[in-house]
Amino acid sequence: MEGGVNMNVPCVSSAQMGEVDRRAVEEFHLSVDQLMENAARSGADFLRIQLGALKGKRVLCFAGKGNNGGDVIALARHCANSGADAVVILACDDESCLKPHVRRQLEAARSAGVRSMGAGEWWSRGESLEGDVVVDGLLGYRVQGDPRGAYRDMIAWINRSGISTMAFDIPSGLHPDTGILFSPTVKADWTLTLALPKEGFLSPSAETVVGSLWLADISISPALYRQMGVFVSPDIFSTRSLVPLKRAGGVLVAAEP
Repeated sequence: MEGGVNMNVPCVSSAQMGEVDRRAVEEFHLSVDQLMENAARSGADFLRIQLGALKGKRVLCFAGKGNNGGDVIALARHCANSGADAVVILACDDESCLKPHVRRQLEAARSAGVRSMGAGEWWSRGESLEGDVVVDGLLGYRVQGDPRGAYRDMIAWINRSGISTMAFDIPSGLHPDTGILFSPTVKADWTLTLALPKEGFLSPSAETVVGSLWLADISISPALYRQMGVFVSPDIFSTRSLVPLKRAGGVLVAAEP
């Protein structure tokens, strides 16, 4: 239907999502930095919908070492550019653990006035941190077991903080294919999933941690999905780049805002 209302939205496995990322870069000539920028802009727009405005808001962005962390670091920069007090909390102390493009995002964020702290500093002051919203970018769709170390402790802190939480792409600790909840798993108020929703979202267990589920357009061509045998209607994003999803009869459909 027009605007993607009540239109079925296919889910993908983690393996399929990895293939989407690969083809986007290698065959459709989108750089990783472009995809991160698209995701980050969508995330900032989503927070504006939920918070009303970003100016004056304190946004705590928890970032892992992989691409999901890079997305959230870029999101912090967009928030800072809109007047938010954005803080990046890294799940490591040695920044050499970050992928090169994630380090570039961190440098860009710092240039825009975003403050950052490593896991050690967070451990020393974590209980005193306050914010208007938490953004979870600790673990992406490649998670395979119980979070450990700083990841475990940060997820536990997020869950007991009482701060409204947006999971970026997938709640950290949720298995993307089965919906199994590893221990611990972020309990989000909202999940903004990127490109396409993950199969695990259809699991009853996932409903307890995903919260309100939304889909963000990050400029993946429907032609790419067709190459993989996945049909995605271009109408889904014809009138909006952020689409609320709802469960209906074992599938996900685009819904009215």
